[in-house]
Amino acid sequence: MISLSTSQAVKLRTLFESLVPLLSEGTLVFSKEGMRVKGSSIQAYASVFIDGNSEIEYVYDSKESCVEVGISFATLHSCLTAIGPSDSVRFILTEEAM
Repeated sequence: MISLSTSQAVKLRTLFESLVPLLSEGTLVFSKEGMRVKGSSIQAYASVFIDGNSEIEYVYDSKESCVEVGISFATLHSCLTAIGPSDSVRFILTEEAM
């Protein structure tokens, strides 16, 4: 299982708000160190690392050195648009989902 949760959900929402105009699709790359958000297009490239030892709760319990998940930035952003200053967010990947 892989889990990332934070009470600073607005910061994640802002990150994806920034990426949506530039990139349509990308990957979330989970590793023992944290999560990397990556995406590229003809016009832009983005790679943002979220340290698993920072102000987030991060659990990486996988035998793989990293797990990549393809995402649509627009779809993920639409899921995060309702987040307010007092909200938390959690990403969970279970073994069944992988």
